[in-house]
Amino acid sequence: MQMRTSLIIRSFLLGLMGCAILGISSCKDKTDEYTVDYGYEYYPTDSGHYVIYDVDSIIYRNADPQAIDSVSFQLKELYAGTFFDTAQNQLKYRIEYQRRKTANDPWQNERVWYAIKEQTNIQRIENDIKFIKLIFPPRQNATWDGNIYAAKTGQFEYLNDWTYTYQNVDQPATINGQTFDKTLMVSHIGDSNLIELLKSREMYAKGVGLIYKEFVQMEKQDVNSSFDNPQKNTQGVRVIWQVSSHNP
Repeated sequence: MQMRTSLIIRSFLLGLMGCAILGISSCKDKTDEYTVDYGYEYYPTDSGHYVIYDVDSIIYRNADPQAIDSVSFQLKELYAGTFFDTAQNQLKYRIEYQRRKTANDPWQNERVWYAIKEQTNIQRIENDIKFIKLIFPPRQNATWDGNIYAAKTGQFEYLNDWTYTYQNVDQPATINGQTFDKTLMVSHIGDSNLIELLKSREMYAKGVGLIYKEFVQMEKQDVNSSFDNPQKNTQGVRVIWQVSSHNP
């Protein structure tokens, strides 16, 4: 046993000597080959980067016709540079939105939102509400409180009890006729019962950013009716964004 132990120690020492003889750099190179992919490409923020979405919005009410407002339009999300917010001591990305009815119409200014990019997450300020949209690196089934900064009272009470969850990380997907090699889904909430449905989720693609967004909040009186085929006793809203084009 003592002889075997001596041989093991001797082999280990010879291994160390081998590194010294061949050069420390050769051993170091093998270690440096391992790098972590933090997944930052799922949310590009380069100035000039933009995505155009086809947006469909439907509002239902408790009477015929059930759809009181059905609107389709295009929305352009443009990253328009950065600025330093001295009050909050943060670098922020300016996101400008423009809207048009069809691809043949001129763009009209819609609103301005902001993003904050940190090492471990992406935050967005939308209508003065901050959300943690993504965490890095993305891992299958990882969860976080994306609404932690939101005041979940009054008209925003519906933001309670959301758990952001990564699904289908690094999987291919086809949205609006376009195929993306690596995407991920962020499920925010998917609660439903016989009379209520609240669903929110977003999909991101590497090198593009957000490519799909769905929000549904509906309520019905007839338990036999379907949320997928709303009848006249259903009220609520359904909004879907789908990527149309992007640059780069």
